[in-house]
Amino acid sequence: MFLSYIHNFRGIAILYIVAGHSISAFNWEQSPVQGRLTRMLLENGTVFFVFIAGYLFQYLSYKYVPKKYFLSKLSTVVLPYLLVSIPAIVTFVFFQERESLWPGFYDNPRWLQIIYFYLTGLHLAPLWFIPMICLFYCISPLLLLMDRYSWTYLLLPVLVIVSCHVPRGNIFESFVHFFSVYFFGMFLSHYRVVVNEHLTKPLVLSLLIFDFFALVYIEYFLADDPYINLIRKLFVCCLFIGLLVKFNISNKILELLAKESFGIFFIHSYVISSIKIAEQHFLGQYLEGSLVAFIFFIMIVLLSCMAIIGLIKKLFAANSKYLIGC
Repeated sequence: MFLSYIHNFRGIAILYIVAGHSISAFNWEQSPVQGRLTRMLLENGTVFFVFIAGYLFQYLSYKYVPKKYFLSKLSTVVLPYLLVSIPAIVTFVFFQERESLWPGFYDNPRWLQIIYFYLTGLHLAPLWFIPMICLFYCISPLLLLMDRYSWTYLLLPVLVIVSCHVPRGNIFESFVHFFSVYFFGMFLSHYRVVVNEHLTKPLVLSLLIFDFFALVYIEYFLADDPYINLIRKLFVCCLFIGLLVKFNISNKILELLAKESFGIFFIHSYVISSIKIAEQHFLGQYLEGSLVAFIFFIMIVLLSCMAIIGLIKKLFAANSKYLIGC
């Protein structure tokens, strides 16, 4: 059975990711409150992507065949990652030094720099996600075993605590950090019949909305802690599922974003970086941050991504999924 609510949730998730990465294209010094709220609400949309990945992994686990599973991930995730990375890696190995790399990175021979970039995903802002999610693919047999013995879901509170003490960093630290999120997605899928029934109740939805605003208040005024942000987004995952299931929300734009989400994920950073370079070249600075300009910017990025995806699909037809994942 096709889970339309998860499909639409994927559309919301990719919108969050594009919005979160678009924040850096603006100068928020004149609007510090708006800038901080925007970051709090929209950054770290990766939580939604990881949650959905765990949800769908458990949902489709009944037809899990190791060879078929790994070949599918190699062809539609790893191969596009290898190909999409080429322009960025060529740029940062042969023409320009990438900032925010560890000291001594460029003391290594170029072939080793290329390997390091592929292993870390540090050549392009969102691509660290791919080496990290590949670790989940590697332990998929263990995850299936944990799902089979459902008592392991009792470990979720402990895993969330671990996530709150292991920050995002290298791919192994990020794997540990996001493990509870992935496992939480598996949990909600495993018990989806019961869980969805409760999540659609008005009282539960009201409590989730209250929790969301309470955590926003706590994060903004009391404790600017990234782990409050993580916990809040776990509540938001439940809230989105409850709303999408209860109201059977179906929107052509969301469906289109969901359908092309992998392609948007792989290329949106190139589009954002190109616009930022143009801003610096023609304006000498980034645009002043404002809600209207920010929304307009996101629309431009998404439309540009859709145009590029459409062109690639026209040129490569069904083989486009090996290049951009869709």
